[in-house]
Amino acid sequence: MLYCESCGCLYEGDRCPLCGNRKGRPPRGEDPCFLAEKGQMECDLLADILKQNGIPSLVKGRSGAGLAMYTGFLTEDYRIFVPYALFSIAQELTNALENGQIIEDGDEEAETEEE
Repeated sequence: MLYCESCGCLYEGDRCPLCGNRKGRPPRGEDPCFLAEKGQMECDLLADILKQNGIPSLVKGRSGAGLAMYTGFLTEDYRIFVPYALFSIAQELTNALENGQIIEDGDEEAETEEE
C-alpha cells in the first residue's frame, strides 16, 4: 500500500489512480487519506457519522469556493479525508452507510411513530 502526498489517495501499484503521481510512499498514521467523494448532503451525513464514532475528518470541495458559489453548493462534490490510522474503520462505516445498514436517530423515531 502506498500513499500519494499530492491527493491523499491510498493505492497499490506504481501510479496513483486519481492523479497519476508515481512518487508514492508508505502511509503514516496521521496522513489524511481520501475516503470518498460525495455531494453536500451525503458528505455532511458521512462526516457526522464519522464524528459520532470518534473519527476526525477533513472535507474539501472539489471545484473550489468561487465556482461552488456561482453554481450552487448543492452541485459541488466534496472529498472526505480521514487519518490513515483510522482509515479501515472509516471505510467500514462508509460501506455500512451506502448499504443502508446505518440508520440515523431521527429515522428510528419516525419509524416508531408510524407503527
